[in-house]
Amino acid sequence: MLSIYNILGYKIYFSSDRVGEPIHVHICRGIPKPNATKIWITSSGGALLCNNKSRIPLKDLNKILSFIERNKQGITKLWMRCFGGISYYC
Repeated sequence: MLSIYNILGYKIYFSSDRVGEPIHVHICRGIPKPNATKIWITSSGGALLCNNKSRIPLKDLNKILSFIERNKQGITKLWMRCFGGISYYC
């Protein structure tokens, strides 16, 4: 797992077993795990909640979603370096 940001005590990261999936990030507190909260990055630059398995409170989740949208370009560039290509969920 590749940790890319820390915000509000949460880690935002890529899971290395996600090759071939549309661009997304995982979010959790503590040790990264593949079944944490998942956020899709959309082709329009938005951040779309796939699931909230980490049970992040809505107040924090909204701040994190906004942060991801503001940092879409950096996330996309790093995804390209890690996985070699990008597809979008929507």
